[in-house]
Amino acid sequence: MSGLREFVPRPDQRELYESVYDKVEREARRIVLRGGHPFMGSCHGIWAEMGRIFWEEYGIEWRSPAELNPHVRFD
Repeated sequence: MSGLREFVPRPDQRELYESVYDKVEREARRIVLRGGHPFMGSCHGIWAEMGRIFWEEYGIEWRSPAELNPHVRFD
């Protein structure tokens, strides 16, 4: 995603964020895709679920690539 803004956690949350990111992404994919394959637009559902998990389970206010790059269309 060259040239795009990426989420940067607060300094006091960086270690936690890095240690749970893969787990959060896997869980979000499991919930949204329900064992199926990614489909057009599924990234938005996955990112929404990641945001929910980061906030509810870890207190991290995560922002998706779409939120950080409103000038870009993601599918």
